[in-house]
Amino acid sequence: VGGKMVTEGEQVVVGDVSTSSNVAYEVLCRRHHMRNVTSKVSNPASEQPLPFNN
Repeated sequence: VGGKMVTEGEQVVVGDVSTSSNVAYEVLCRRHHMRNVTSKVSNPASEQPLPFNN
C-alpha cells in the first residue's frame, strides 16, 4: 500500500477502486514473505532471467 509492503492490518478487497492509496498485490514464496522481499527490492541479477539468444 503506497509503495510499502503490508503484511497485517485491515483486509482489502481485490479490485476495490474506492481506495485513496496505490494498492498492488504480489505473490511471494514463504521465504520472501517472511523477509519482506518483493520484486521491487530484490535486485535481480539480470533483466533477462534466461539465457535466450535473439
